[in-house]
Amino acid sequence: MSKGLLFTRDKKKLEKLQYEMDIRNIEANYLIEIPKKVYKYTNVQRYVIENLNNNYVSASLAKKFNDIKDSIMMTNNRENIIREYDESVNIAKKAGYEWPVSKDIHINNSLQRMNHMKGYLRETTYVLCLTSNYPSEYMSGMYSNNEGIVIEYDTTNQIFQNIYPVVYGIEPLEVQSLVDLGTDESLEIAMLLSATYKNLSWQHEEEWRYLLKLSYPNKKLGDYIPLITDTPSSIYLGLNYFDLFKNNHTINEAMKNKVELLTVCYEKAISVKYEKLFIDEISTFSFDVELFYDYGLKYLEGDLSNSQLMNIIENIQKITYKVTDI
Repeated sequence: MSKGLLFTRDKKKLEKLQYEMDIRNIEANYLIEIPKKVYKYTNVQRYVIENLNNNYVSASLAKKFNDIKDSIMMTNNRENIIREYDESVNIAKKAGYEWPVSKDIHINNSLQRMNHMKGYLRETTYVLCLTSNYPSEYMSGMYSNNEGIVIEYDTTNQIFQNIYPVVYGIEPLEVQSLVDLGTDESLEIAMLLSATYKNLSWQHEEEWRYLLKLSYPNKKLGDYIPLITDTPSSIYLGLNYFDLFKNNHTINEAMKNKVELLTVCYEKAISVKYEKLFIDEISTFSFDVELFYDYGLKYLEGDLSNSQLMNIIENIQKITYKVTDI
């Protein structure tokens, strides 16, 4: 295989993926259109601010996923291995000779190969995980405890034109038949199926993925790599984004990161919106980062306290108290 494999989309490949899912009796949606916008739920960390500054977005190595079954290449199981061995022994007997490998050695060797294949995709594939699901209270709570942000991207960028929808099903997805074919195309389809299939319990995430496959594990690259993209179209602040500043006299790194992110949004002309809860309904409002900008810089320089900053934020929220169409 080449140095790296970018899983670009084309009609033939999508139809092949759809066919492979259909013969496994799993409802697939590979042929649906790419959404006009995709979203990234995240906490406000240092690398997020650096990404915004540089028009990057981070893809993570599949082995770092919180779902330990994610992107596992299921190539065989013990029962199939034993059955295949017994069939080979019987064929050998009919041909008048003895099969040269013992059953235990064959099973152990096959299981080792299977375990290697299971880990191969997770150790060599970088994945950018996105979603078409916004707004989602569940996602905001799961990925940032409602204290982080949701980054919105238009999908006109080339990266987003090569994203694949994730398919959800109940049973583990085995791709041994494709691996057995031994062609570059069959192996690529096997890897794509494995990297874009998750258990049905994750279907609420409505996930889309951009995939970059290396030919072998490369520890020098680390667990995360930056991908070049366009400036986000909008950033949505979580319901509890500003709670960190309330009733807290000390200033810490997390607070500075949240303020710096807002100043970067102004410098990059990124629209910012914030969420507010009314009884049992969350509404979204514009946040004027231009009004905030100079105060944010003063806060970062140590010239404003948390309480002073919160007074400013509350005044800006009152001024921009207008529902945003999302």
